[in-house]
Amino acid sequence: IDFPVVIRKNEMGDGQKFVYIINSSEELTKIPLIQFESAIYTEFIEGQEFTIDLVCSQDSKVYSAVPRLRKEVRDGMVFFAEIVNNDIVINSTIKLAEQLKLTGVNCVQCILNNNQCYFIEVNPRPGSGMDLSTAAGINMPQIWIDLMNNEKIEYKKPEWGLKMLRHYEGYY
Repeated sequence: IDFPVVIRKNEMGDGQKFVYIINSSEELTKIPLIQFESAIYTEFIEGQEFTIDLVCSQDSKVYSAVPRLRKEVRDGMVFFAEIVNNDIVINSTIKLAEQLKLTGVNCVQCILNNNQCYFIEVNPRPGSGMDLSTAAGINMPQIWIDLMNNEKIEYKKPEWGLKMLRHYEGYY
């Protein structure tokens, strides 16, 4: 194995997170062997990680693509993010959505390295950080409802640079 490497689950959907960045063969010994049975190994790509919230029509026309720069992630959920106007990320994501014929509200994840997007996930559902896109003025569920009701959709720019910081507290 050429290190570093990313090891992740082959099958998703059971709610358990399984993504490791491994830098050495010694680190491999720290992962429970049961998790290796259906793992995928991929090259580690250094760069900025984005989640892009998308809303697409039934014919895969992208009505909105809002990149969220993932500045801090904990257990797969974004804790600190920023809405970023990045043409490379936006245009690459629109092209991907059209090629995959995505419809409805989706979230796509990529890593931007040397002006190249490396897509790592395509989720045909809203992302857990979509509340940041909504707070930035892009209400994707409402856009989707309007599309399904054949209402006219007007393009609107998000509030570029808006940041979100999550805070969780326990109440007893």
